[in-house]
Amino acid sequence: MRIGLSARPGDPRRVKVANHVVQFLHGKADLVVEDELAKHLSEPVASAPLADMKVDVLVVVGGDGTILHALQQNKAPVFGINMGELGFLTEIEPIELADGLRRVLSGDYFVEHRLKIAASLNNKRLPDATNEVAVKTKRIAKILQFEVGWNDREVVRLRGDGLIVATPTGSTSYAMSAGGPIVDPRVECFAVVPLAAFSLSSRPMVLPPDTVLQARIMQREKEAIVVVDGQVEVEMHEGDRLTLWASEERARFVRFRQHFYHRLRSRLS
Repeated sequence: MRIGLSARPGDPRRVKVANHVVQFLHGKADLVVEDELAKHLSEPVASAPLADMKVDVLVVVGGDGTILHALQQNKAPVFGINMGELGFLTEIEPIELADGLRRVLSGDYFVEHRLKIAASLNNKRLPDATNEVAVKTKRIAKILQFEVGWNDREVVRLRGDGLIVATPTGSTSYAMSAGGPIVDPRVECFAVVPLAAFSLSSRPMVLPPDTVLQARIMQREKEAIVVVDGQVEVEMHEGDRLTLWASEERARFVRFRQHFYHRLRSRLS
């Protein structure tokens, strides 16, 4: 079995757990480590850039942000070891490392597939989003006016700080903090959530997965930022067209059990 290992090397706690992963897998799997992380490990290992890894499973040591970064760089199923604050996307805690890796090596797991959002700005493809694509005003306290439509039809004009389009996976992240619905990840849909909308009628919407959404800024000299999963930022100007749809790719996670509601209670209580 070929296993990849990724972690942000700037955190000594994560490097320590990554060393434990290397030691456990020694002689049990064909291991390749993200090149920057490999420089901080206690023993020499095969390494490669994250985007170039050809692996069966990608072990990620970190929090949700680290996992979102990994999913943008690599298409392998992700096995997350939680070293973050919430860890919605992770599967185990560090104390469970040995048992978790043993189950991965023996094939005692399933792969969960989740919807991702594809995005293009003026027909230029952006990275896919596992959590959300957010459009936000570039300057604080400057209201933006958007025209938001689906399937080439105008739906609503929105005035506010911005807009979030989230997957079910992302419904427990930024979209939730903005008042959006919590969506079971087995339900494929988009949650469209206005940010600080200046209107009594602007409410979150849930749209089917075959929807193609378009958004554009309607005011001159107003600028916005398109943020993909909190990882990638692109400027958006008046007249630019942002298009969102269900990606042909899926985010894939190594799972031992279906426990969305248990995780929801434990992370948010």
